[in-house]
Amino acid sequence: MGCKLSTITFDHENLQPNNTAQFYTDSIITDTLNWVSIKGSFVADSAYKFIAFGNFFDDMHTDTLGLGINTQNSYYYIDDVCLSPDSLVCFRPVSVG
Repeated sequence: MGCKLSTITFDHENLQPNNTAQFYTDSIITDTLNWVSIKGSFVADSAYKFIAFGNFFDDMHTDTLGLGINTQNSYYYIDDVCLSPDSLVCFRPVSVG
């Protein structure tokens, strides 16, 4: 699971595996009961406007774990995403309503 940022909208062409992501986990997430935190930081080299989550690595660079199910899919629930210019602070607006 990783995160990729882009200056242009994501489409089939720029979501092809190219073995790069701004940050990612290199371990297989197997916990099905608890939330698993994935954190990363990077120095932006462009004025990014778009964000995508997924696997951006080809088969040769992707580790897998067989669970006895005849499938090649994985599903993740994503919650509480924060993208901030300060690695120590994540601004979360308070809704007024």
